[in-house]
Amino acid sequence: MNLIFVKILFYLKLFTLFQINEQIEIKLLFSPYIRALYKFLRMVYFIFFVTSLIACIYFSIDFSYYNEQGFYYQNGYLWLIGSQNTDLMNLIEIYTWPVWYAYALYWAVQTSSGVGYGNMTPRNSP
Repeated sequence: MNLIFVKILFYLKLFTLFQINEQIEIKLLFSPYIRALYKFLRMVYFIFFVTSLIACIYFSIDFSYYNEQGFYYQNGYLWLIGSQNTDLMNLIEIYTWPVWYAYALYWAVQTSSGVGYGNMTPRNSP
């Protein structure tokens, strides 16, 4: 039941955001430079939102495997407990969630920008 309530609330907020965006677009109709700046800032915000969402998904998957302590945990495939970029240190025991989010956001930006995994790669057994 709570999930249905959350979905309804999400759609109502989304509808409200579309209405606010439409009103701003109408007010900026006769100012092409400010309208272009508004569209640019809207695009930057959207990219940040999507990147943050991907980072949260990436972190939640790795954290759930960490809590299970199953196959991936036992074989050292989790970036939270050791990657080449973090000198194989356990991020869960050393840092708090803002640092975990920063690492996940870094991964998401590197991956989505087309650069690839960059210097943060999972540790695999030889």
